Amino acid sequence: MRKILLVIFFGLTVTKSIAQNDRQIFNFESDIRIFTVYAFFNASGFNHDWLEMHPLRVEIRAYLDSVLKDDYKLKIKAYNNRVGLNWAECGIYALHLEMAPPFNWI
Repeated sequence: MRKILLVIFFGLTVTKSIAQNDRQIFNFESDIRIFTVYAFFNASGFNHDWLEMHPLRVEIRAYLDSVLKDDYKLKIKAYNNRVGLNWAECGIYALHLEMAPPFNWI
């Protein structure tokens, strides 16, 4: 009986907490950490898309190709090949970084 009451109490507490914070569950504001990590991933030569590259991604890659030195782009590509991150993992890692400019690991 004690365990059941404890589970009910915990469930009600969590439900109340979620209900009070329901406006804070989702955040649709842009996040510089995610943008930066995906720009890095894009600059490393990531080419997978479901149908075709989004025009914004094409524009970002063209910009990065124009401003990054060739030897730095090779280092980015080598790093990406060495660690073998996928698209989803990059987003997860980005959310574990501090905000700009230091981007230190949290």
